[in-house]
Amino acid sequence: MRINQYISNSGAASRRGADELVRDGRVRINGATTTDLSTRINDGDRVELDGRIIKPQAQKIYIIMNKPKGCVTTCSDEKGRRTVLDILYRVAPEIRKHRVYPVGRLDYDTEGLLLLTNDGEFYKRIAHPSAEVEKEYVAIVDDGKEVRVTIKEGKNRQVRKMLANDGYDVKSLKRVRIGRLELGELGKGGVVVLDKAPVI
Repeated sequence: MRINQYISNSGAASRRGADELVRDGRVRINGATTTDLSTRINDGDRVELDGRIIKPQAQKIYIIMNKPKGCVTTCSDEKGRRTVLDILYRVAPEIRKHRVYPVGRLDYDTEGLLLLTNDGEFYKRIAHPSAEVEKEYVAIVDDGKEVRVTIKEGKNRQVRKMLANDGYDVKSLKRVRIGRLELGELGKGGVVVLDKAPVI
């Protein structure tokens, strides 16, 4: 198995992200650092990332969450703010044994549809800008009007900036769709755990 596939299957990164980890010298095989992207991992090899042993995860996990406002879309936060993983582990504590991470981001004040997974290939297919997956948002603006916005890339606070440029003051913002996957009636902070990738 190629080294980037091994790292991706461990849930540590997408294959492209794994290539960067290898090039940066953060991966060791049987105690020796490698920066060779053509390296293959054999049965019994000891693979470490930043000094921590990693292994492919046999079970792929896909999570649909209705992210509430007031939490960050990261695995940890240096400011001590609540994260989406804090919410996930409270609702589904059994997920702690799987190293899942958010697919893309929603800012602190934005709510709505968020995906989490330990499948690096799925992450890449959805999150990479070249995938051009549509994301649809519903904004409530200062005059109470509901505005729908669809984008294919998600730069920091992009929707809010777009609406501000059009003269709107956004009071609330919710992502309601990623590709063909819709948020539906899932309540705030709600979680759905799947054992196969949702159709996007």
